[in-house]
Amino acid sequence: MPSTKQLPDGSIETIIRELFEQGTAVTGVSVRDELRKRFGKPGGVARIYRLIKTTLPQLPRVVGQSTSGSEQQRVDEVDHLKHLLAEANAARDHAERQEQYWIMQVDAMRQRLASRELTLRSQDKTRVE
Repeated sequence: MPSTKQLPDGSIETIIRELFEQGTAVTGVSVRDELRKRFGKPGGVARIYRLIKTTLPQLPRVVGQSTSGSEQQRVDEVDHLKHLLAEANAARDHAERQEQYWIMQVDAMRQRLASRELTLRSQDKTRVE
């Protein structure tokens, strides 16, 4: 079973289309859940949202129905809002990853500083004696 990093974009786009055709809301969570079911791993957030962003506009707006102008405007507005929500979710996920990274960096620096302070104190004690 290939990892999701080895999975071609086309395979993930197929999952996006399948979810859309099933009437399932195509969100990062729904696509990642499906990837987890099929491949055991959810795939990268940024990659999933990029593929949703590029695949959804290619899909038919309303299957089997024509829409009036104002109805089409509402559909377009909903699609736009879904797109903005997906971007906001991706930005939030990115910010959380960045925050975790910097927390770990600061913690590592504190540990190194504490270690160096201990070393200096032990060296000072040996000099005094």
